[in-house]
Amino acid sequence: MNYQYLRYLARTGITYLHPHRREATELLIAQLDLRPGEQVLEIGCGSGATLVEIALRYPVQLRGIDLLEEMLAVARRRVRLCGLTGRIQLQQGRENIPLPFADASFDKVYCESVLGIQDAASAQLMLGEIYRVLKPEGRFVTNEAIWKTGIPEDRIATINRAGLSNFGLRQASEEPWTLPNWLALFRTHGFTAIACPLLADLPRTSGTLPVRPQPGKRWRSEALTRMLQLKSLLHPGLLRERRRYRQLLHQHRGDGQFVEARLFTLLKTHKVPDEAALP
Repeated sequence: MNYQYLRYLARTGITYLHPHRREATELLIAQLDLRPGEQVLEIGCGSGATLVEIALRYPVQLRGIDLLEEMLAVARRRVRLCGLTGRIQLQQGRENIPLPFADASFDKVYCESVLGIQDAASAQLMLGEIYRVLKPEGRFVTNEAIWKTGIPEDRIATINRAGLSNFGLRQASEEPWTLPNWLALFRTHGFTAIACPLLADLPRTSGTLPVRPQPGKRWRSEALTRMLQLKSLLHPGLLRERRRYRQLLHQHRGDGQFVEARLFTLLKTHKVPDEAALP
């Protein structure tokens, strides 16, 4: 994947790049069940909006890692503006390279629409690394778009090829993995799923998280997002890209019917060396 679309989005200031947007993020945060002093990792932290949202609500220490320097530049700026440099650390990762953290470093790990778009080898490497850096009985939470049951494999391959060509991203997993396949994959890598609901079936939660954010600092984060969005509308090159991507998104508007967005909550338990459990 070349992530060309994500590089463009980094310059436009957009946040919450996943199905159900901010609402899905709030549901994910609630499922993390955060406790004071915990060490928390976000994989694929993007422009840092979720990291900041958590830091403003809970007294935890956060690490964020992302492949794209363009995203990290915005995230660093956001963290600095919100006065959170002592609570949030950011660093750049490398594709298909082990995470640069010691074993059992984190109480909680989460990601948003990162795991589900990987090829099979990358997804399995990623799960192995998450298992490694989590503490015993640590929690991994992720919201992902996965293939619905019954979608022909040739349709999946066609959709993913087009997504890679036009956006540098897949619609969902390279393999035709549905919910049972994902649950088997998690189990094989040492995770027990305690919940995996459809995001569309969950009640609306906007504004219902138990800990209120610090309004002044949250406003700074949102102001940065709006400023970047405004600047992108005044930039001729970005305007051309915006028109091009809007046309491409219109062409792909029907692809979403083949996937379903789920919120997975998983506990680190023990690995199951059972080849039959693999997708």
